[in-house]
Amino acid sequence: METFLSPAVVLSNQKWEDSYIYEVRIKVPEINIETWKTIKRLKIQVGPLEYRDYTPSLWDVDNKSCTLFIDAGHTGIGSEWATNLCQGDNTLLSDAHAANLPGNIGEVLGLGDISALGHFLALKQLTDQAIYPIQVGIFTISHDQLPLYFQTAHHEFCLLPGNGVPANTVLQTWAMTLDLKRFSSIYIAGNNTLVKLLRTQLRTIVNRDVKIYGHGFWS
Repeated sequence: METFLSPAVVLSNQKWEDSYIYEVRIKVPEINIETWKTIKRLKIQVGPLEYRDYTPSLWDVDNKSCTLFIDAGHTGIGSEWATNLCQGDNTLLSDAHAANLPGNIGEVLGLGDISALGHFLALKQLTDQAIYPIQVGIFTISHDQLPLYFQTAHHEFCLLPGNGVPANTVLQTWAMTLDLKRFSSIYIAGNNTLVKLLRTQLRTIVNRDVKIYGHGFWS
């Protein structure tokens, strides 16, 4: 499989304070970032014959670099890989799945767990915010806090701690505090079960004309 992968090098790896989130910036010289028109996922080698999919976000076409936001708050080879990454480390990757952009003009609502952070950032970067303004609710089981620089640059994002309440309940309750008639598209992403439950719940609430996109990342 390695013959089909492209090289990448770690430019920086920053852990968010009091959080399990790692902000990993990588250089991808052989990936055609400038052609991206959909929300990409990259299949990245995180160990011998071990690969994980991560969504690139905040990419810089001129420098051929992008950022991965990785939740390392659980045991697994992907978490171990992200925790131990250092500047200058090399890895291999390839384009994986892609998700489409909204077809309906108008406001966009994003709902998901912390693993979907990069997904929604990519969606924001790929859409004209004057035409597709976005608002995002992110469920987290820990007391993660968005760094000040992130809050300033992405004020549309809101972290929603679970405090023992299921993710779909927390996200649905938060969504119901909004005027759902404003939104022409809803994106749900993260845990597979969360995506299925929340999509079913929202379909009974929102107008039939609202397009709901579901993207499950993990079980």
